[in-house]
Amino acid sequence: MGTSFILFLIGGITLTVLGIFLRRDGKKSSNAKNHGYGLVSIFLGSYLLIIGSAHSFLRKAAWTDDSLQLFLYILSGTTLLFAVMFGISLLLHSLKSSSKIGLISAAIWTISAISVAVICFFKVSSMNDGWTSERQKSFIDKCKSEDKYDCDCTLKIIKSTYPNPEDYNAVIDDENKNSAAISALKDKFNSQCLKCDSVKMKRETLTIELPI
Repeated sequence: MGTSFILFLIGGITLTVLGIFLRRDGKKSSNAKNHGYGLVSIFLGSYLLIIGSAHSFLRKAAWTDDSLQLFLYILSGTTLLFAVMFGISLLLHSLKSSSKIGLISAAIWTISAISVAVICFFKVSSMNDGWTSERQKSFIDKCKSEDKYDCDCTLKIIKSTYPNPEDYNAVIDDENKNSAAISALKDKFNSQCLKCDSVKMKRETLTIELPI
C-alpha cells in the first residue's frame, strides 16, 4: 500500500500545484489556454489523490468482493463528479464567448458522462450477485475442514441446484422445514462426491506375502 499511495500522492500534488500556477499565469497574462490547462491539471491532480487514496486503503493485501465493489463505486462517482465539473466549466466559458459549438460540446459531454456513470453504477451494483469468488472460497474452506466430500464436486452440485447463494443459505439455515431438500443434496453428495476413507481402506487391505 505504501509505494502505490506515495506515487499517487506525488502525482496528484504535482498536477494540482502545476494547475494552480497555470491558472495564476493565465489570469496575469490573459492567456485563456493556460487558464484552461490549469483547470484540467487541478481536476486530474485531485482525481489522482482521491482514487489513489481509495485504491491504497481499500485494496490492502488483496481485493475482497466488498472492497472492490466500494472502490468501483468511488471510481465511478469521482469520475462523474469531475466530468460534470469540467462540463460546467466548458459551459460557462462557452456562454462568455457566445460559442454555440462550445455549448453543444458541453451538453454532449455532460449527458455522455452521466449516461456512462449510470451504466457503471448498475454494473457495479450487480457484480457481487451470485456465487462470487469470496463466497466460493468460504464454502470450500468449510467443506475442507469437514474432510468428507470432494469440495469442488459439492460446490458444483450446489451451484447448479441453487444459482443464488442466498437461496442455498435459506435452505441450510432451516433444516426442519427443508429436510427433504437437504436430504436430496446429501444423496447427491454421497453418490457423486464422497471421499474414500483412506484409513479404513488401509485397515481392510489384505497383505499378500510373496514366496521366498
